[in-house]
Amino acid sequence: MASRATSISFIGLGRMGAPMARNLFRARFAMAPSSPSQNDDSSGLVVCDARPEAAHAFARDFEREHPGARVSVVHTPEESVSILFSACSPLNV
Repeated sequence: MASRATSISFIGLGRMGAPMARNLFRARFAMAPSSPSQNDDSSGLVVCDARPEAAHAFARDFEREHPGARVSVVHTPEESVSILFSACSPLNV
């Protein structure tokens, strides 16, 4: 797993959050080193959602679109360091 100090985490993968995370992660992945020794766990991409199945689906789809990318799924925001959060409902905050 990538060091949390160098990772980008995105919480909230709903209708608005998933496209935002995808765009951010594409840009981050494009900047990642191409050498496997420097990039063992991709560029430190981490996702979290109130619905774990949404986070796992996002990770699977992103990794399929970007061979070599690795997206970690965490279950709580505390497992992340750098966080971008997307929520449309006060129930999610």
